[in-house]
Amino acid sequence: MEYEGKMKSKTDEVMEKMPTPLRNFGPEYIKAFVSFVDILGFRQIIADKRPIEINTLLDAVGFFSSQPELRRAPYSKTKNLPMVLQFSDSIIRIQPLDQNDENISAMDLFDGELSSLLLAQGNLACNGVLLRGGLTFGDVCVQKNRVFGPAFNKAYHLESSLARYPRIIVDECLCAQNSCNPIIDLVGYHNWTSLAFHLYEYMERYDDGQWGINYEVVALFETCV
Repeated sequence: MEYEGKMKSKTDEVMEKMPTPLRNFGPEYIKAFVSFVDILGFRQIIADKRPIEINTLLDAVGFFSSQPELRRAPYSKTKNLPMVLQFSDSIIRIQPLDQNDENISAMDLFDGELSSLLLAQGNLACNGVLLRGGLTFGDVCVQKNRVFGPAFNKAYHLESSLARYPRIIVDECLCAQNSCNPIIDLVGYHNWTSLAFHLYEYMERYDDGQWGINYEVVALFETCV
């Protein structure tokens, strides 16, 4: 009983720090980082495994793609936590940006998205589950049980048309060193250059010119669980 109590306490602690489900941001577009991620080989998984095994797999995917955020700024407020939605073999991750809050940096949120996707991709690969996805930034509408908008469409396009094999593509505009990068437009070129070298540690450029998250970095930090 003591062990069960400790496990329940730990589970509650983890769940409290999880990104939150879909929230209502009103009928207008908001600015957000949007990721669309698919589990590869899911059709075969459905054919080969029992529902209880599939649910266990989806629980693991949900956990790793919803990495608990440390309750530090800007994640100390629930409204700033990312939203993670899962349906069938797809995961949608939406990280809203509150442009009216001067304490929230688009750089910090971008860093958080890259590191969360990196850990999900690397840890799941260590456990035999491969992901393909896309990460972008832009306009999205999140209201009641609906999500739509240009950024959602772009993230889906990156995943379905450009990723093509197990990798998470980062929209090339987010890697640009000029005004085409919306983050530079928000934080200024000086702030971008002071931290960009750290962000590029998470990424690599492939032979086809696409930028992607380099989950092999996970092994360097020994984070596979």
